[in-house]
Amino acid sequence: MIPRKEDNGSGVSLGRFDQFLWPYYKNDVEKGNITREEALELVECFFVKIYEQNRIRSWGSTDFFRGAPQFQNLTIGGIDPDTGGDATNELTYIVLDALAGTRVENPSVTARWHKKASMEYKRKVAETARIGIGFPAVFNDSVYIPALLNRGYQQRDAFNYCIIGCVEPGAPGLRGGRTGGCWFNMGKVLEMTLHGGEDPRTGIKLHPNKSGKDLSTYSSYDELWGD
Repeated sequence: MIPRKEDNGSGVSLGRFDQFLWPYYKNDVEKGNITREEALELVECFFVKIYEQNRIRSWGSTDFFRGAPQFQNLTIGGIDPDTGGDATNELTYIVLDALAGTRVENPSVTARWHKKASMEYKRKVAETARIGIGFPAVFNDSVYIPALLNRGYQQRDAFNYCIIGCVEPGAPGLRGGRTGGCWFNMGKVLEMTLHGGEDPRTGIKLHPNKSGKDLSTYSSYDELWGD
């Protein structure tokens, strides 16, 4: 919560919550310092505290997002980066129970999905999603991990990915990009390309195309796409 308050930004990821807290939870349970019910209450209180945080937005943004979500993502499940096995643990289920108990949309809970995950986990994810709050969001490891490897990630980092804001994958502690894809106007890029890199409305020239061709000289869409 401190980094979130400090930078007043959106999409400050909480990372693989059930993974980095697992050793502490396991140790406290073994020593009799905490019960599952007490841990669940703490996570629920944490969720409520996260939900209390707000960031003032324009009315247009508030209306578009139907409120003031902060996109503070929290990832559970997935693969152990060292063994490649299923990483689900008791905290994974505690997070899902906390989500069902509080029914808040922030933090945005992400459940990683992969072939090695147990049917118990998959059923729990589905049952929680049935509540109707839009979470947990489900991300397929068989798609995301190869995509990250394709972009140059080391295998361990790809196995260890979490979701940063809405859907952006990244390795905890190594990447914190805000792609802002939902705000990127692809239509405007195409329009400017068709006008030699110039915005026809403002006259501002931002990215002259490589060939400098006039629209009438293009012979195919692929040729246009290349520029």
